[in-house]
Amino acid sequence: MREITVSLFGKGDFTDIQSAIDSVGEEEKQTTIYIREGVYRNRVNVNKPGIRMIGLGRVIITYGIGAVHKDFYGKEYGTFRTETVSIAAPDFSAENITFVNSAGPGNVAGQALALYVRADRVRFRKCRFIGNQDTIYTGNPKEAGFECRNGIEHRQYYEDCYIEGDVDFIFGNGTAVFRRCEIYSVDRHEKEGGNNGYITAASTNPETKYGYLFINCRLTSSGAKNTVYLGRPWRDAANVVFADCHMGAHIKPEGWHNWGKPEREVTSRYCEWGSTGPGGENAGRVPWVKQIPEEEQKAMLPEAILRGDDGWDINEW
Repeated sequence: MREITVSLFGKGDFTDIQSAIDSVGEEEKQTTIYIREGVYRNRVNVNKPGIRMIGLGRVIITYGIGAVHKDFYGKEYGTFRTETVSIAAPDFSAENITFVNSAGPGNVAGQALALYVRADRVRFRKCRFIGNQDTIYTGNPKEAGFECRNGIEHRQYYEDCYIEGDVDFIFGNGTAVFRRCEIYSVDRHEKEGGNNGYITAASTNPETKYGYLFINCRLTSSGAKNTVYLGRPWRDAANVVFADCHMGAHIKPEGWHNWGKPEREVTSRYCEWGSTGPGGENAGRVPWVKQIPEEEQKAMLPEAILRGDDGWDINEW
């Protein structure tokens, strides 16, 4: 296994992260990139498999492109060209790194991705993701060149992470588990009962068994009471589960929104159990939330959901 050190101040093998990634040869199956403390103001494309990035101290990767911004040719970037960091190769992991899109609120910059995942077997531990609208895009598996396999696809695992945004800030396709994460909804200064945003906007494929699973997470905000939805369905079969999560008072009693498409109340797959906190009272939830039998709930463990037919072990860092 090769090891590389990146330092802004010349105390490593490279002074920028992308150069370190570009130096990885095709024959190298596993590479660890240690990143020394600093603010790295460059976009990063991880296009080599088997890369592990570890932050040493306070490491921030930041850039600021929004969907309404224009490129060199005068064309708006649009949502899917705004990412600060792109994960485009499998078997990636990151620890102790902050990913930021600093473009600003959606009403100014439009959608602005801090992270775009377009690969399988991707893991984050003790990382931070900062943005406003569309902070994390979990991608579209078809872009990565494979279809749904045994009910799962495009697997991602987030452990002990912090994720911040306001509108649809965890969105897309694939199978992603968020364990012991803090999910922070940015205050858009709405009054109590207004609309401060949506945490999720899943576009899960109908044949995909699991979309997003939030387990033992904390949903927090400095916003007003009763202003944030747990999610809305970007596509018909959106699948999101909140299990044993503590929810702040900012979560709306109804929990979920149909995105103005009543037919998705039938096809979407939203569920929660074990919710606690002032926003966890589910007596007022929309009636179209699905119910999962207790035995099936107990079987929905991150390790089991993400293992797949290749035996991926999320605990082998």
